[in-house]
Amino acid sequence: MATSVVIGAPDNLLKKLAFQLLYWTGVVRLAAWLNRRRVVVLCYHGVTNRSVRHPDDPFGLHVREDRFRAHLDYLKRHYQVISFRDYLRARREGLDIPNYSTVITFDDGHRNFYTAAAPLLDRYNMRAVMFLISDRIVDDGAGPQKWHESDDQKYLSWSEVHELMKDGFEFGSHTCSHQKLPQLAPRDVEHELRDSKTVIEQQLTRNNLPLAYPYGMTTDGIASLAASLGYSCAFTTATGFNDQSTHLFKLHRTLIGDDDNVAAFAARAAGLTGWLQTGD
Repeated sequence: MATSVVIGAPDNLLKKLAFQLLYWTGVVRLAAWLNRRRVVVLCYHGVTNRSVRHPDDPFGLHVREDRFRAHLDYLKRHYQVISFRDYLRARREGLDIPNYSTVITFDDGHRNFYTAAAPLLDRYNMRAVMFLISDRIVDDGAGPQKWHESDDQKYLSWSEVHELMKDGFEFGSHTCSHQKLPQLAPRDVEHELRDSKTVIEQQLTRNNLPLAYPYGMTTDGIASLAASLGYSCAFTTATGFNDQSTHLFKLHRTLIGDDDNVAAFAARAAGLTGWLQTGD
């Protein structure tokens, strides 16, 4: 543990300095312009109103609200946030997508999406797709709408999912129990994909759900199975953009975390993460 901290801290500091340099020298905007016709899909896990990071979240998966607001400010100035549904329709029908398009996604289904993330997204007139771990979504009704620190550990209820869906947010499957699919037996992989899809479709009366692989991990066989089960597409966490040639069941996403200030966020959205892959 001590060794990883000693080694990791300089790496993270160097990355932050590099992102800052790329941002202030204009390299980020140049990279964004070069990639303007390709779609970047952002991957969040939660938004928190905590002033400091929770000790149970060492990797900063839950982005503090002020930082998330700064991300949305940057997107509003420089990108066109489109819905997942519009992106998928454009892919299937070969339609043009606006330059600088981005799609916002969230994984896991934490309750802070309802109390912290969605209100901010609504304020900016932006929408996102949330990938639910079906076994963790609770059956009780909606709780208080104001954020509470327990929302960073709790999960959405089905009534809250329904409310968010009425407000234009979209939902997909993140499997039943969030296991590393390539490490499971084939029958267990099928259970994770089939049963979560069935439960979510029954709850939302929707079909053709998108899928996000837990930990972004998949194989050719798992991707083929997801297609055969009737998913509309599937997302990994492989960094990169998406265009008409990107495999619909191996779509790329860019992970965003609490360490990402505006410079780092801008660099990731522009596709520069690959230059500084160490430590991601």
